[in-house]
Amino acid sequence: MKRIFTPLAALAAVVLSLSPSASAKGSFTCTTTGNVFTILDQNIVVPAGATCGLVLDTVNGNIQIGNNASANIIFSTVNGNVSVGSDSTVTLDFDIVNGNVSIGAGSQAALAFDKLNGNYSAFDASSDLAFSSFVKNVTITGGTYSLALDTIGKNLTCNGGATGFLIFNSIGGHNDGC
Repeated sequence: MKRIFTPLAALAAVVLSLSPSASAKGSFTCTTTGNVFTILDQNIVVPAGATCGLVLDTVNGNIQIGNNASANIIFSTVNGNVSVGSDSTVTLDFDIVNGNVSIGAGSQAALAFDKLNGNYSAFDASSDLAFSSFVKNVTITGGTYSLALDTIGKNLTCNGGATGFLIFNSIGGHNDGC
């Protein structure tokens, strides 16, 4: 029995040492899809070309998704901003974001059942937003959009040739160009 516990204890120590800790500083480079039930007190960086998955996590910092990268953030809380580079993909489902979300040119964003306590902005990107609550403004410049059953606390603005459709949304401020 002693021989079994020693290798298992060593393996557990290695796994725990590689896991991000709640007290870590600086930034965490995310290149895997296996981050589950983690509290990250740091910024998250998804490098160009990488894929990152965050499930049931709390991020006390910003998330920066590089160019040609992908991120799936599900059932998580982000206490910071989410910034997406160009030609990238981001999926936010069942999340709370206590900051702004910005989507870069050529990127695809899919948000469903989220609460965003900041502004949402997309520039020449694809925005598919459904069943979500946006406390502040939603601005879409160029690109395409679909908004279905969303609540927007302030203004919804579409400009720069943005094309798309709205289905049963509640807008607290003005709808300008959508």
